[in-house]
Amino acid sequence: MKVNEKPIASIAGSSEKIKTRAAKILTNGFWIIGLHLKTSEMDEIIEDLRKTTNLLTASLVTILFFGLTAFSQNAGTPKVMTKSPVAKTMSVVLQPTMIEYKSIKIGTPADEVRDKLGDAEIDDKDGFYYRFSDEEFVQIRLDKDNKVRVISVTFSGENAPKFTDVFGAETNVEENPDGSIYKLIRYPKAGYWVAYSRTGGERPTVTVTMQKLRIIKQG
Repeated sequence: MKVNEKPIASIAGSSEKIKTRAAKILTNGFWIIGLHLKTSEMDEIIEDLRKTTNLLTASLVTILFFGLTAFSQNAGTPKVMTKSPVAKTMSVVLQPTMIEYKSIKIGTPADEVRDKLGDAEIDDKDGFYYRFSDEEFVQIRLDKDNKVRVISVTFSGENAPKFTDVFGAETNVEENPDGSIYKLIRYPKAGYWVAYSRTGGERPTVTVTMQKLRIIKQG
């Protein structure tokens, strides 16, 4: 097998036309990327490559040329953006499971509360206090427009709602060693937050609170 002992300098200096073409491709890379290179000029360069006797130079220029051509094709192809599973999850608007208590909602007028729940043990300008049994009572607070802004219900005994009754089965919560639980979730679209609190021990007390979100005015 005969080894080509031609000096490297001689290899680099051969085919001046090819070198000139390669330099043009390199210096005008962005011009090529913009797909402004004429088809006739592209064919001429390829033909020069075929005629050259310097395989090394031809190979380098071929790689450079087709690399830039492929890049220009990719650059001219619009990319379709797809959402990752995380992004899709984040784009889902949270909706509360608990939206009312005994037909009373956040924003219910005070007079409607009286009509639906009857006489309260405490009824004043700030709100109401109802005790329905030894195991269930509710405190309702009013805003400046005399509408419900807070509903806080306390349960004890077997009729106390479970965490999943308030937040649904898909919401996770960490239970403390003593069995106590606390979770608060804000629902901006609904305009209020919901909190679930359960004490520890054998006879836990559960408090479920709905409260209107405060709107912070900018500037």
